[in-house]
Amino acid sequence: MLILVAENPQSNSYTSSLLNAYQSIGHTVVCDPHNFFYSNLIPEILHIHWPERLYHWYPLSEKPDNLKIDLLREKLCHYKNKGTVIVFTVHDLILHFSTNRKLDEKIFNLIIEHSDIISHHCSKSLEMFSKLYPIALSKVNIIDHHGDYLIDYKYITKKEARSKLNISDEKFVILNFGSQQSYKGREFIDKVFNSCAINSKYLITAGNYYYRGLSLIKKFVMEIRNNMKEKNNFRNKKYIYRSIDNNEIPVLFNASDIVLLGHKAGLVSGIIPMAATFSKPVIYPDIGCFKEQMKDWIGSAYEAGNLKQACDSLNDIYKKMKDDKLFLDNSIWMQKNSWNKHVELILQTVNKFKN
Repeated sequence: MLILVAENPQSNSYTSSLLNAYQSIGHTVVCDPHNFFYSNLIPEILHIHWPERLYHWYPLSEKPDNLKIDLLREKLCHYKNKGTVIVFTVHDLILHFSTNRKLDEKIFNLIIEHSDIISHHCSKSLEMFSKLYPIALSKVNIIDHHGDYLIDYKYITKKEARSKLNISDEKFVILNFGSQQSYKGREFIDKVFNSCAINSKYLITAGNYYYRGLSLIKKFVMEIRNNMKEKNNFRNKKYIYRSIDNNEIPVLFNASDIVLLGHKAGLVSGIIPMAATFSKPVIYPDIGCFKEQMKDWIGSAYEAGNLKQACDSLNDIYKKMKDDKLFLDNSIWMQKNSWNKHVELILQTVNKFKN
């Protein structure tokens, strides 16, 4: 079967894992938005993920909004008329940082309208998504969990990983991993860390710092502040404000004891399956798909933005780990969230749809 995934194959580990899973069971995969718009291939399946990536790249980004919509509609109709089954995987309800909300909503609705199958990472996604885009209920909707991060996995002893990061063995290391954006609660995580009475606590913050929405002056001040935080040798904190290479991921996760998420909003978190893959418990806000993503893995939920609940959750897991009362066996989670199962459900649904 020929499958066109309208994503850059190197955009992230999610995309790479998906492509590998399709290929591992004998399917031919072609990638990239450029192939979506310019190739003459007629795939049996067109798999769309982040809609904005179909029109946020040059030269399409420079075209008027009505032309972007017309070009996208033309290509979607072209594939539909040729018998291609269109699958749309939902990662977000809306763009977190939109410069043109009306255009984004039109594009989302256009893709949903032409899709045959809509794939969600949890049942809550279907519920929330269909409220925003009622047309989604007229499509075939499936619940297909976010896969693992074995593509980035490598075992390194905690001692070796901490040696690379210059962190002592006795520390209880809390990891704040991923792009440091406002909606992901970067300031809230610092508040939780500062508020929790754990003597041996140590916080690693690792990921690109996003300056969207700041004035030029404030951005300049924040860049200087962040540069100083990176260079400063804090007693119980380490800041790494840049893109993290894939080969650095095992070091950060193996050096850590627990992962802390501080999101104010969001639908799906890639950090949850990454933490589960590395057998790290997760403290997370009860929003979107987070609780369903955590099923069969170890963690504790709190009400988003509730500092006391987040601290209580962190202290509770810390105490259980200190008392050796947590059995960190991720085998059930890994089995239920494999990429092979992920693509098998999509392919089974496509075959049912075609028949």
